[in-house]
Amino acid sequence: MGKKQTCLIFIFCILFAIHPLSSHGTTIDPPHKGAVCNDCHGGGGWSALYDSTPRCLGCHSSGGMARKKPFALNDASRLFNFTTSRGGAAQQTSHAWGVPLEEAKAGASRPPEKAGSYVSNISRKAGMVSCPSCHSAHENRNRAMLRGPYDIHLDDKGDIVYGVNELCFECHSVRESWGIHPVKVALPRGRTGYNYPPAVNPAYAAISSSALKLYSTPEGPGRVLCLTCHGVHGSDSNPYTEDRLRFGNLSTGDGHLLRQYNDSGLCLGCHDYPSHQGMTCRNCHDPHPAGGNRTLVMSNISTPVINGHNFGNVSVSLKSPSSGYVFFSDSGPRGICESCHSLATDSPSGPLFQGWSSSHAALGIAKSEASLVNCIRCHGHKAGEGIESFSSCDNCDSGDAIFQTQTVNVCEDCHFGTADVDDYIYGLSLIHI
Repeated sequence: MGKKQTCLIFIFCILFAIHPLSSHGTTIDPPHKGAVCNDCHGGGGWSALYDSTPRCLGCHSSGGMARKKPFALNDASRLFNFTTSRGGAAQQTSHAWGVPLEEAKAGASRPPEKAGSYVSNISRKAGMVSCPSCHSAHENRNRAMLRGPYDIHLDDKGDIVYGVNELCFECHSVRESWGIHPVKVALPRGRTGYNYPPAVNPAYAAISSSALKLYSTPEGPGRVLCLTCHGVHGSDSNPYTEDRLRFGNLSTGDGHLLRQYNDSGLCLGCHDYPSHQGMTCRNCHDPHPAGGNRTLVMSNISTPVINGHNFGNVSVSLKSPSSGYVFFSDSGPRGICESCHSLATDSPSGPLFQGWSSSHAALGIAKSEASLVNCIRCHGHKAGEGIESFSSCDNCDSGDAIFQTQTVNVCEDCHFGTADVDDYIYGLSLIHI
């Protein structure tokens, strides 16, 4: 054997001693450095990672090597789509896994295949959600081993990168549309109807994870993002428990992964409105309604019992998702106000339901013209807070008397600045109710 061959063998041996050609390869970062391929892949390739029982749970369990970040099979949300073979009670405190990427009820669709995207290509190929969809087992680029960014910053092009929320946007892109509760926007300061900073219920103020979280971005402070209301792991929609994977006191969750209960109390953290004759925010509104509309009004409303009468579950008439709802409808589904304040002969009797009151008649508003009436011109969410709404905007340039008689700039009631939430969603056709 010549000197050249001997030298090559010697170099190879040195390299092998430093980077042995074992099954765990050379590209795995800590803390997964000590694992071998089959520990996770199990000889089944990538498909073994996308079933209803991810291999990650073998270590990420209360008795496993990764017990500092423990999960159990039934922690996954079962809210919309889940594998029925799972046994035991559902805890529902973590994002769903072992489910399809595309789920309309969750506003989820298959992420686009493009440069700079975060969700793994294998996840797209499998069409399934699992741990490796968002986390990398091989690269430890941040403290959560996320495939996407962790911190909010500007990228090389000067675009804002919204940290962990970017992974949410990849699949739940529909959640950024105007027909869904807005994100990437500022919670208005000093505006009637809003709490800035979000109000804190004294009953659970000591529980840090229950606070609605606003984010500072290069645009400014006080921004609303997905994680303002939601968690990802260790979130049980209970404000009285600390949302942590370890040393927390999680209760059984509901799958919504919220910081607080899934009711109007959550809304009232940011929105300062009283109840309407016992009806609260979630009686009429849904932050993520199916189909979407810019006023977030539900397509079906369960009406309350008033004066011993009840209309049951009422379908609400929308003009269109882009123009919102109608207040009264001539035919078909009822308008939003008509859901309870019906003009039909079956209206409940009593002070609130006289069909059409003398005060309306005194204003020259005929019952036959009810479908043309903009109720919230006079009746705002808060007592004494009647303001203009989108249905009056069409009349701005047509000599509408209410604009002719104003002594202040009524435009600002609806159009209140390019940095605020309604401008972001509605452009020049704004509403503020």
